[in-house]
Amino acid sequence: IVCGSRWWLRCVLLNILLFFLLFFLTTPAIIVNTMDKFNVTRPVESLRNPVITQFFPTLLLWAFSILLPFIVYYSSFFEYHWTRSDENQVTMHKCFLLLVFMVIILPSLGLSSLDLFFRWLFDIHFLDETDVKFQCVFLPDNGAFFVNYVITSSLIGTVMELLRIPALLVYSLRLCFTKSKAERIHVKRSQAYEFQFGLEYAWTMCIFSVSMTYSITCPIIVPFGLLYLVLKHMVDRYNIYYAYLPTRLSQRIHSAAISQVAVAPILCMFWLLFFSVLRLGRFTQEHPA
Repeated sequence: IVCGSRWWLRCVLLNILLFFLLFFLTTPAIIVNTMDKFNVTRPVESLRNPVITQFFPTLLLWAFSILLPFIVYYSSFFEYHWTRSDENQVTMHKCFLLLVFMVIILPSLGLSSLDLFFRWLFDIHFLDETDVKFQCVFLPDNGAFFVNYVITSSLIGTVMELLRIPALLVYSLRLCFTKSKAERIHVKRSQAYEFQFGLEYAWTMCIFSVSMTYSITCPIIVPFGLLYLVLKHMVDRYNIYYAYLPTRLSQRIHSAAISQVAVAPILCMFWLLFFSVLRLGRFTQEHPA
């Protein structure tokens, strides 16, 4: 256990390292673009199947969106918080902030990382050197990508949570490295662990924010968002009852999760504002008074 000034120093250094890591590797779009340079997705595109070619990028986004928040989760784990409630709450806030940036804001703006986002925000010569077409941002067609993302999270994501394949792999590796019968018995008895409310709350709020943000400009996303919430509730309830150990946490984390819901309608209002301003500006340019 790290206490006092050492704990604060460790916490600050870990978060600085996390910031610089995510600064250049914020969104899965960077990883997908890198894979495209090496023609990794070329065999899939050569199939010329619209179902596969449209859902494969979304599936990659979903897969890498799962991996990156685990970096945030383990950073909170190594901060050595005094209580599990504090650890889960910090994990929830950091993961939710990361997911909102890399799943909603940056892909909607057509930006691939925080590096490009800050250059676009603060560099006065960035727009002169780069051709940025804001008319292509917040298009209704952009909502189709997020509809596919919500469908993938609803059907594939919830099934993967029910199967708990990562937990099975960790359990198999622990059994492989046991050296005696007593260690194997200990591994079998300690295979269950507590439900990670912080990480799961962040995921649920992220999909809810995606559905709420595009609910007006792309209404077809709403039933799939509802489908995700229903399936997520059923899967989490089953896992809490039968797969995980009882978790004793403070009520503050549930109150904090409820307060995060306010981010979704705020994003929806901003998206509607940007969409309306861009369309109105384009209309006035084409039809001057």
